Amino acid sequence: MDNAFIAVLVGIFTTAITGILSYLAAARKMSGQIKTTTAERLWEEAHDVRESLRFQLAERDSQAEERDERIDSMTAQVDDCKKDNNELREEVRLLHRENENLQVEINFVKKENEKLHEEVGVLTERVRVLTNGGTHA
Repeated sequence: MDNAFIAVLVGIFTTAITGILSYLAAARKMSGQIKTTTAERLWEEAHDVRESLRFQLAERDSQAEERDERIDSMTAQVDDCKKDNNELREEVRLLHRENENLQVEINFVKKENEKLHEEVGVLTERVRVLTNGGTHA
C-alpha cells in the first residue's frame, strides 16, 4: 500500500472519529442529562438538600402557625384581663367613695353621740338634784 493512501485513510478515519465524538459531546450537552458519576452524585445531593430544606420550611411554617394561634389566644386573654382590671378599678373607686361617705356619717354620729352624752350627763345631774331635793324637803 502506498503511504499516500494510508495517510488518506488515517485522515478520513480521524475526521470520522472527531465528527462522531463532536456529535456525541454536543448531543450530551444539549440533552439536559448529567451522566458523569461526580456530577450525578452532586445533583442527587443537591436534590436531597432541597428536599430537606423544603421539609424544614414546612415544619417552620407549621410552628409559626402554632405560635400565631398561641399569640392570638394570649392576646385575647390579656384583653379580658384588661377589661376585668378596668371593672375592678371602677369598683375600687366606688368603694373608696362609699368609704368616704361612711366616714363622714361616722364622724356625724360621733359628734351626735358626744352631744347626747352631754345631755345625758345634764339630765342625770337634774334627776339627782330633783331626787335629792325631793327627799330632803
